[in-house]
Amino acid sequence: MQTALRQQEKIERYEADLDELQIRLEEQNEVVAEAVDRQEENEARAEAAELEVDELKSQLADYQQALDVQQTRAIQYNQALQALERAKALCHLPDLTPESADEWLETFQAKEQEATEKMLSLEQKMSVAQTAHSQFEQAYQLVAAINGPLARNEAWDVARELLRDGVNQRHQAEQAQGLRSRLNELEQRLREQQDAERQLAEFCKRQGKRYDIDDLETLHQELEARIASLADSVSNAQEQRMALRQELEQLQSRTQTLMRRAPVWLAAQNSLNQLCEQSGEQFASGQEVTEYLQQLLEREREAIVERDEVGARKRAIDEEIERLSQPGGSEDRASTPWRNGSAAFCCPRSTMMLASTMRRTSPRCTVRRAMRSWYRICRG
Repeated sequence: MQTALRQQEKIERYEADLDELQIRLEEQNEVVAEAVDRQEENEARAEAAELEVDELKSQLADYQQALDVQQTRAIQYNQALQALERAKALCHLPDLTPESADEWLETFQAKEQEATEKMLSLEQKMSVAQTAHSQFEQAYQLVAAINGPLARNEAWDVARELLRDGVNQRHQAEQAQGLRSRLNELEQRLREQQDAERQLAEFCKRQGKRYDIDDLETLHQELEARIASLADSVSNAQEQRMALRQELEQLQSRTQTLMRRAPVWLAAQNSLNQLCEQSGEQFASGQEVTEYLQQLLEREREAIVERDEVGARKRAIDEEIERLSQPGGSEDRASTPWRNGSAAFCCPRSTMMLASTMRRTSPRCTVRRAMRSWYRICRG
């Protein structure tokens, strides 16, 4: 009973503590709710402050851009003022102002255009005068070179006389041109004849014979015919050389192919010799080898089947013997001679069959190697 009372007191204290903790928890929840509200309010204020800062930054950028524009305009204005001062100094216009600059600019442009036109006209006249002076100087130098030294005021009369004489001399020169062409032609023929005689003398000296000029045409035809014959011979020789070259390339290709096949062929030949020695057969063609190899493979398959059958029978008999040899078996001791006789009968027979199989399949590895080598030779 006292224990129950103590437990009841503990429960009451625990419930009082629990109520107190519940009250404290509610107070803490209220504090947390107030803190959350304050945090949300602070976040809203921070967002508003950030927006205000962004707006201020944008306004500051606009102000900076406007300031840059104003500074650029101020620089341009200062440059314009400096240009205006230079224009006053250069044009001697102390009363020049920005308002009257356009009028003075039009005035100076008109004066510039007028001065440019005058300058171009003067340059054209000067060019014509220089051309005339150059032509007169060239004509004077030509007259002085033809007639000799003379005064400039006499050059015109002397030039007209020289022109009249030039017409007559031109007529004579035209006739002289034909004569000169004829003379050049005759000189060319003479040189050709001399060259032909010299070449004929050299040819006769090389040939050791004396040929007349009349016989040169016949000799030329004979030489042309001989040249044509030699050209045909050369063409035939070239064709034969090309044919021989192709044949040589084919032989070289065949030789390389055979050289590549030689190791495989030797290996196949060695395998074939071993096969002939082991089998006692002689093979005259690849077809016979293939047929023999197929027969061996067929025998090998039959031997494997027979070996599997014998092994299965042996395992069955061994299992039967093992079962019968167990204590408490259904057979009596009279069956023991039968078991021994069966085992003695089965084991020698199985041994003989396995030995026969091994004898038939003894050259198997050699046969397979020979088959692979022989197939490679046939495919090559």
